[in-house]
Amino acid sequence: MLILIIFVLILPFIYIKKPVRAKNLAAYDVIIVLGHLPNADGEMSTIMKSRILKAIELYHLNQRPMILCGGSHFDRPEEAKLMAKEALKNGVLREDILLDDKSMNTYANIKNAKRIMDEHSFKKAIIVSSSWHAYLSARFAFEFAIDNAIVNANRPEDFTFFQVILAYLYMYIHTYKNLFYRLSHPHQR
Repeated sequence: MLILIIFVLILPFIYIKKPVRAKNLAAYDVIIVLGHLPNADGEMSTIMKSRILKAIELYHLNQRPMILCGGSHFDRPEEAKLMAKEALKNGVLREDILLDDKSMNTYANIKNAKRIMDEHSFKKAIIVSSSWHAYLSARFAFEFAIDNAIVNANRPEDFTFFQVILAYLYMYIHTYKNLFYRLSHPHQR
């Protein structure tokens, strides 16, 4: 029984890929920003805002185009368009913003970002997400053969330590869901 429990606890770490951390920003030619569900009032969630603000910071350091990912959920505004508005407000040039406003989850974010990268001949990407989301993001980037590094957004100011723990737990469970889906649909991509 103990062996089974240990196996269940470490299984996601076998499935997921350890993120590579960006060391030399100049080596990357695009910034991928993963979306997050907007608030019920249609405004950016603090998680989404922390991600786009980190991407804007990287943009101003290195002037690389951005792929903003995220479609519309539950009649809320499209995540990518909300982030684009924030990016424009903070000095990102319109021609440096590429939108994936169709994807509904992390897997689709990465899949669509890869398609956009191929269309624009981008080779290496910085992926901006939250720390608890980094491993899953790296796993999907690996699956789609994106040469990447992960940059964690700052923790939202209104997030307590308990909320961060819950976010990590949620991603742990979500990773299991993805793992079992992948195992049951091996030829689907």
